[in-house]
Amino acid sequence: MAFLQCSFCGQPFNGAGTGKVCPTCRKMLDEQFITIRGYLYKNPEMTNMITVSEELGIPEKVINFLIDEGRLEVGGQMAAKSRCRVCGSPCVGVLCDKCRGLFVEQTKDLAAKKNEAEKKKDQDQSNMRGIKFHINKKP
Repeated sequence: MAFLQCSFCGQPFNGAGTGKVCPTCRKMLDEQFITIRGYLYKNPEMTNMITVSEELGIPEKVINFLIDEGRLEVGGQMAAKSRCRVCGSPCVGVLCDKCRGLFVEQTKDLAAKKNEAEKKKDQDQSNMRGIKFHINKKP
C-alpha cells in the first residue's frame, strides 16, 4: 500500500495505481476540464485564462494545473495573460516584473549574507589555529 501526497490539494491518499492526484481531486479536475473544453470549443476566441476563469467561475489554480498536466494547451494570449503568484497582478509567466525584481534582490541579499557568514566562520577558524591550549594540573 503506497501513500502519496496529492499534487493538487496536498492531502495524503492511497495511491495504488491512481497517479499523482487523489480520487476526489481527479473527479473534480475531470469535471472542470470538460467544462473548460466545452467553453473553449464554443468560444474559440477566448484564449485569455483570466477571462475563462472569471466566466466559468473556475479557479486559475485548476486551469494552471490542467495546463501543467498537458490536458490544456497554452497558445496565443492564454500564455501571456496569467496572474502573478505573489501580488495577483496580470503578468507574463509566474511573477510580474515588480515581484521578480524583489525576488532577485532578496536572493542576492541572502547570498551576500551567506558569503559573509562563511567568510567570518573561516576567519574565526583560522584565528583559532594559532592558539595552543594546555591543561593545568592542580596538585
